[in-house]
Amino acid sequence: MPFQENVHTAVRTTRFVLWESKPITLVMHHEEDAMWEFRSDDICLQADDFMMVSLEEMLLLDASLEALGTLPLGMKARRLGYGGNWETQQI
Repeated sequence: MPFQENVHTAVRTTRFVLWESKPITLVMHHEEDAMWEFRSDDICLQADDFMMVSLEEMLLLDASLEALGTLPLGMKARRLGYGGNWETQQI
């Protein structure tokens, strides 16, 4: 199901997803500010690893993200790799 947000909505991702083409394996829908976050498996992230882009850019990178369009606030979804099944749980 598609996202309710406008495709021009700002979302958070990392340089690993954008510049190194790492697969998105973690999606979070933050409850406190309704912000979406799209990350790879990289750990020990620094503040300068994060970037703001449009939701549209994320959907163009990985159309399978559309399946998470109804992920409720305060929830996250994980998968093992591109094409894997998403498993959801509270943040």
